[in-house]
Amino acid sequence: MSHRIRRSERGATLILVALSLAASLSVVGVVVDGGSAFAERRQMQNSADAAAMSAARAFDRLTAGNEASVHTAAVTTATANGADAASVTCRFVDEVLTDVGSCPTNNNGTAVALKALATGVRVTTTRTRSTAFIRVAGIKDYSATARATAQIQGLRSGNSPFVLCAVHDSDPRADGDGQVANPAIIMPDNSMNPAAIGVTYELQDPNAIGCGQGSDFKGLSDSAESLPTPGPWVLESGDHGINVAKAVIAGASACSGGLVDGCVIAVPLCHATDPPTSGMLYCQRFAAFQIVDADSASRIEGTLLGN
Repeated sequence: MSHRIRRSERGATLILVALSLAASLSVVGVVVDGGSAFAERRQMQNSADAAAMSAARAFDRLTAGNEASVHTAAVTTATANGADAASVTCRFVDEVLTDVGSCPTNNNGTAVALKALATGVRVTTTRTRSTAFIRVAGIKDYSATARATAQIQGLRSGNSPFVLCAVHDSDPRADGDGQVANPAIIMPDNSMNPAAIGVTYELQDPNAIGCGQGSDFKGLSDSAESLPTPGPWVLESGDHGINVAKAVIAGASACSGGLVDGCVIAVPLCHATDPPTSGMLYCQRFAAFQIVDADSASRIEGTLLGN
C-alpha cells in the first residue's frame, strides 16, 4: 500500500510540474509574443500611413487610362513596409471621410469620375505571424492590422494671373454675365461641376465673360500677392497680359516663368461679390487648368483638370 502511495505522489508531482511549466510558458508567451504583437501593430500603422500617403499622391496625379496606379502605389508601399500583399485594401473617401468605393485594380477609364467623387484614399494593412511560447495555450498565430487615410486638401491661398468667372449666367451670382458658352464650373452650393472637367475655358480674352464687370475686364488678376480662397480678388482691366509670367503652381509641369502649351496653372474660380462690386470678384476655390492656347498674350485658353 505504501508503495502505491509513493507512486501516486510521484505521478501527482509530475503533473504539477507539467502544469507549472505550461503556466510559466504561457506567462512567458504573453510577455514575448505580446511584445512582438505590439511591435507588429506599430509596424503595420507605419505601413498604412506610408501607403495612404503614396496612394494619395498617385490619386493627385491620376489621369485617364492610369486608374490602377493608386491601388498599385498602396500595395507597393505597404508591402515594402512589411504588410502581407494579399491583405492590403485601398478605398476612396470623400471630403467627410465617407467610403465611396474601392481603388481600381485595372485601367478602366474612370479617372474623371473618381476626381469628382473622392478627395482621398484609405488603406488597411495586415501582417500575420506565428507565435512562439504562447502556442501551449492554443494560440498559434496573431494578426496585426492598421488603417490610415490621406486626403488631398484644396489650395487655400495663392496667386494667379487669371481670375475666372466660373458660374453660368443663370446663377444670380453671375450678375447677368456668366459662363454662357461652357458648363458652369462652380455650382450654386460652391461645389465643382463634374461636367466641367475636361472642358476648355477662356482664361484671358478681349471678350472674356466677367460676372457683370463690363468690357474692361479681360480675365486678369491685379495682385501679385498671395490671396485667400474663399475671399475677394481685385481685377485688372485691359488685355495686355503683362502679369502672366508668375510662378503659380508647383510641379514639373508648372507654368513657372511664362505660359506654354501644356503647362498647368492654378486659377481661382469666382463669382460676383454680394453686392456686386466693380473691379472685384469673390473667389471660392482654386482649380488646375492645362494651357492649350498660349499663342497670344491677350488670348489664353485652358482645359479644366480638376480641384
